[in-house]
Order: sequence, then structure tokens, then C-alpha cells
Amino acid sequence: MGWCEVTYKEKWIAENPTKIFDSSRVVMCTKFLGRNPEFNCIEKELSCEQCWNQEIEESEDKCMTKSDLKSGMVIQVRNGDTYLLCDFNGVLHAIKNDSWFHLTSHRSDMKYEVNEDFDIVKVFYNGCNSLRSVLDVTGTKPIWTCGEEKEISADEAFRILKEHYGCDVKIMQE
Repeated sequence: MGWCEVTYKEKWIAENPTKIFDSSRVVMCTKFLGRNPEFNCIEKELSCEQCWNQEIEESEDKCMTKSDLKSGMVIQVRNGDTYLLCDFNGVLHAIKNDSWFHLTSHRSDMKYEVNEDFDIVKVFYNGCNSLRSVLDVTGTKPIWTCGEEKEISADEAFRILKEHYGCDVKIMQE
């Protein structure tokens, strides 16, 4: 997954947490910020606000990686804890009320090499005024969610393949 089910406005705010969003400025047109240059909002009779509030149409195979993370975003790790990302001397640190860690041991796919409880599974932008309110992501739509793999038995896999193809399936070794 990439920036799926996220609007251009939400993505811009997540990427620019210290700037004030103002869609009325021509400089801020989505056309100039990476949207399809042939897209013509005037022909489609869309206001700037309508254009900014459209969901991003990016390919499903683009994954969010560690390099997409920015100071000011909030991450949720596999154990359910949420952390605010802060840049200290060029290194992203995840902080919450009583603990912190730096992201140097996370791989580019946001998996933690030492303990899977700290794999990053969701990313939010939750601009608020206090650390407590920033870390409360209740009701906040994530800007990214980890696509999990599902483990199934061989019997279950054969049943699914039989349903799909309508006959028994033999798996060949490559």
C-alpha cells in the first residue's frame, strides 16, 4: 500500500507538518505537486477545495518505506503503542510519554530487526497541541497501513485453489 485512501490535502499536511495549508494559493495547485499534469480541474469544474479533497490515485504496489517518514508523523507499532516521530540531529526518534527509540534498526520496509512488536504497522498525521493528544489516534484515519501476510495451511491453500479453478490443483516444483 502507498498513500491509498488518502486525499491530496492529507498527504500534503503529512509531508509538511510545520506549514499552514492554504489551498487558495495557485502555487499550491495539486497539478504542480505531482498530480497528473494533464488533469484539468477547470474542465472538470472542480474548486480548489474539491480537488485537494480527492483521494490520491496511486498504484497499489507502491509501499510506504522508512524514508517516507517525517518528523511530526505518528506511528503505531505492532504492539499497539503510538509514538510521535521527531528528528534529532538527522535521526528519526519515536517518542511517547514514558519511552523512546530511534529508527536506525528499522529496515526500509519498516520492520524492526530485533523485535517484531516494534514493526511499524500504521502511520498517521495527527496535528494537535500536546503530546498526549498527538498520540491519541482514536478515530484518526491512518495515511498508511501495513499489508499483512496471512498464514494458512497447505490444505486450506488447496481448498482455495480448487474453488478458484474449479478442479484439483497440482503444484509443480520449479
